[in-house]
Amino acid sequence: MTLVKLAHSELDCLKISNSFCEAVISFQGAQILEFFSKQQNKPLLWLSDLNSYALGKAIRGGIPLCFPWFGAHQQNTDYPSHGFARNFLWNLIDISADEKGHHITFELNDSVETRKYWNFAFSLQMSIVCGEQLQLELKLSNRDQVDIECDFVWHSYFPANTKIAQIIGLDQTEYIDQLDGNSLKMQENQQISFTQELDRIYPKTAGRFELLQNQYDSIYIQSNATSTVIWNPWIEKSARLQDVQNDAWQDFVCIECGQIGTEKVKIKSGEAVQYQLEIG
Repeated sequence: MTLVKLAHSELDCLKISNSFCEAVISFQGAQILEFFSKQQNKPLLWLSDLNSYALGKAIRGGIPLCFPWFGAHQQNTDYPSHGFARNFLWNLIDISADEKGHHITFELNDSVETRKYWNFAFSLQMSIVCGEQLQLELKLSNRDQVDIECDFVWHSYFPANTKIAQIIGLDQTEYIDQLDGNSLKMQENQQISFTQELDRIYPKTAGRFELLQNQYDSIYIQSNATSTVIWNPWIEKSARLQDVQNDAWQDFVCIECGQIGTEKVKIKSGEAVQYQLEIG
């Protein structure tokens, strides 16, 4: 394990290597940028090659954390999209290694800077296990005198050939179609395929999904968080995004686990909640 800066980057990262995987984790956002499974002999995450890795600028790819809101802020459109957690530096508070891999814990607490956007006392801990699987645990503690409510989403990017990729695990589940006036629809088909831009919020899901390339190539995603977002920008939106190649739409899909919409996180004063994500 080494502390590195990515090429032409302002950001410090941890580079992890063990018998199970190779991984890169940024101190900004406690964000996993790369995870290569040695057992499967393939990367389990996608990362854009047009990132600037500038301090305070969101990194496209890996697993950014959207917190404490998802998408644009409802009242203040000049606030950062998807919240501030992915744009701030987190503190590394623990790191160890054992027969299961490397265990890393980062922490982000409220500060003068966070209170400019969200005026609550809180603590976020992101615990990461880089082993045979990639495991994340997010713990949110309410340190304020009042109850708090928020969104969170692991905005995970997965490598995929979108011409053949399919997602299973969401059939017979209601979703909000963000490309059709936020209308409520039902996922009737067992598989989700990609033939155009897709942007769907599934408020309540079973929490386990598979991303299939073919019968021999798949990635599973499992979480105790109940909401899921499925996103691919397709051709026109990719051309509008400055931090991805124009043809990047055919290389990744997002399967994002969290708690949003009707399933927002609600925490009483002095209490805490924990959510897990496993990818393998």
